[in-house]
Amino acid sequence: MPHNDERAPAYVTAERLEGKKGGKLEASGGAELRRAGQAFYADHLLFQQDTREVTADGNVRVEQNGDLISGMHLEYNLDTRIGTITQAQYNLGAGAAHGKAAELRMDGKTKYSFSGVTYTTCPVGREDWMLDMNELDIDRASELGVAHGAVIDFKGVPILYSPWMDFPLKGQRKSGLLAPIYGSTSTGGAELTLPIYLNLAPNYDATVAPRFMAKRGTMYNNEFRYMGDNYYGKMEVDPLHDQLTGTRRTHEAYAQVQNLGGGFSDTVDLNRVSDNAYYRDLATTVDATSQVNLPREGVLNYSGKWWNAVTRVQSFQTLQDPLVPVAIPYRRTPQVLVTGEHSLYDGTFAFTSEFVDFTHPTAVNGKRLLLYPSISYPLVSDPGYYITPKISVHSVTYRLDQNLAPGQQADVSATIPMFSLDSGMTFERNTQIAGHGLVQTIEPRAYYVYIPYRNQNMLPNFDSELSTFSFTQLFSENRFLGGDRDCQRMLEPVALTDARETEAGQVQADRDCHTPEADRHLASRPFQKSGIPTPSTLPTIRAWQGPGLSRRHSATSPT
Repeated sequence: MPHNDERAPAYVTAERLEGKKGGKLEASGGAELRRAGQAFYADHLLFQQDTREVTADGNVRVEQNGDLISGMHLEYNLDTRIGTITQAQYNLGAGAAHGKAAELRMDGKTKYSFSGVTYTTCPVGREDWMLDMNELDIDRASELGVAHGAVIDFKGVPILYSPWMDFPLKGQRKSGLLAPIYGSTSTGGAELTLPIYLNLAPNYDATVAPRFMAKRGTMYNNEFRYMGDNYYGKMEVDPLHDQLTGTRRTHEAYAQVQNLGGGFSDTVDLNRVSDNAYYRDLATTVDATSQVNLPREGVLNYSGKWWNAVTRVQSFQTLQDPLVPVAIPYRRTPQVLVTGEHSLYDGTFAFTSEFVDFTHPTAVNGKRLLLYPSISYPLVSDPGYYITPKISVHSVTYRLDQNLAPGQQADVSATIPMFSLDSGMTFERNTQIAGHGLVQTIEPRAYYVYIPYRNQNMLPNFDSELSTFSFTQLFSENRFLGGDRDCQRMLEPVALTDARETEAGQVQADRDCHTPEADRHLASRPFQKSGIPTPSTLPTIRAWQGPGLSRRHSATSPT
């Protein structure tokens, strides 16, 4: 047997085989020719044994190297591996890239040339994006495609023409020109951005995107990205000599995330612009125009088995609008935050402790120490129901220094105990809607929290604000975000969650409702002393009593 792969023996099978003069073999009816790494199928096949020429007609199909090609007529040489298929349909590499061609030429084991061809990597039947080309050359060895006379279609609508382009077949990075961006603004006039991607190395790359603005000149948007085994980051520099203002305007940014090992990691996030109006004049999205506080921070993290620590130094560049002045946020120089949660017998001990040095050019400065331990113990813990009391203490101590108001104390503190009782049940039943099997669950939940009143007017407010009302916030102890404020509450909200899941676990409907008395209380003043009356039992629970109702044994009780 020959060792040369090109001269490997070929095997032919069919419903009918006929030998002819000149070493020809004719196969009809489910004809199949196989040799190492290739298989040919057709209704009718003619094999010239001395020249190893293959001619096939009718339902032609070729399989090689994971590629599948079909068509109406095939002419191919087994030795040179050169041949053509007319009216071809192709599928390259496990169904990723596919399309049609008036003619497909095979040149060796890995190269294809197409005429009158379409190309897409979208799923079959959902070809939203499509390349329509006069000519296409594909090299499966380098995984590169080169197109001539290419039109990019989106949902059947041509959106871009290019006389020449090349592209990677498997999404690997490749240097080249990216899709241009064009538009106009009232202050900059017509503009065009031409991004150029540079694949510099396997672990770093760059994008240079000149942005031509009719009224302002040319901005050079530059981005450099890099990564290693345990870190990644990027740098951005966008300079512009503005012809309207006659000034040099820039945006600069640097960000990095690194895993230091042993549970430690760090992040750096630095941002700067040259002037207050930079984003208002030059941003390309609505969200970007509203940026007012650009973060500048470094963070060191530690993640342990049951506790975590964060050390942060943070400041901001605040962009002022003369028409709408913006309050300058506090700087944290530094912040040290330690949190943890640990099982204690059958209960759970949790804590939050924080030290922050707040600095500000005009407002009061000071240091804050926050201690917030808690312990919870489930009195009843069953897969279908739970009752869990929790005791917490929120203690905060301040030492204030610069920019004190007249008569303001430098050393102040407040300690507030808290008690909560969380309880709930989970029921489920099998049901059907429109002939589809569903598992319907209903989860009533009652929550009681008591926080005594403490006058906190003498405490500064560095970072606290009312949290946005939500279903989750309804079952939290404190209405405030941050560490400076606690809300006096005596609250007994009752809520109900109704969900429907398919047998595959997909949620088709999920509804939450709660007592309106809780809404009215949460909208009241933070330091209101009066509580609210206990709401009556939800009538929806009664409707679930009776046959077919069972506890849900997959539920878990919260701690």
